[in-house]
Amino acid sequence: MTEHRQEDYLDTLCLAGELLVFMQRRGSMALEGELDDWPHGELASRYPVASQPQLAGLVCDLLRLLASGERDPAELQHYAHAAIHSYRDENSAALLYAFWLVLRAGLAGRPAAAAIEWGRAAIPHASKPSHAELQHAWRQRIYPDGNPLAPERLAAFIHSLE
Repeated sequence: MTEHRQEDYLDTLCLAGELLVFMQRRGSMALEGELDDWPHGELASRYPVASQPQLAGLVCDLLRLLASGERDPAELQHYAHAAIHSYRDENSAALLYAFWLVLRAGLAGRPAAAAIEWGRAAIPHASKPSHAELQHAWRQRIYPDGNPLAPERLAAFIHSLE
């Protein structure tokens, strides 16, 4: 049985949250470039957990479905559950389910910061980060310099509105 550390779960939740933000800003079609270079792409390369075969397989398969235009929540749910249940290792299944819950919450319109809380619900108690730990990890990954209002970030945001 694969034992996942709390850091693996934090990485999984934050990676899923960043993928949601990526899709919101650039559209799901832009995922193709990230998927073609997985786990060395712009986002995945920052998360060691992204290279784990079981997570990489599910992530890439689900994101390819989204990039191809699949949006039916029932179809995606069916696919995700079948893929997750194919793992006999309950720790790997928990990691995959946490990723799926974040993605599902985001597709339902929840902001990434709220969606990652959905994924936290699937983490086994012994490895589950607190709400504060998760939010701290999220802020560190989204704002590595600690400043959400850094000049280059503001300039990029303003440019995205044009």
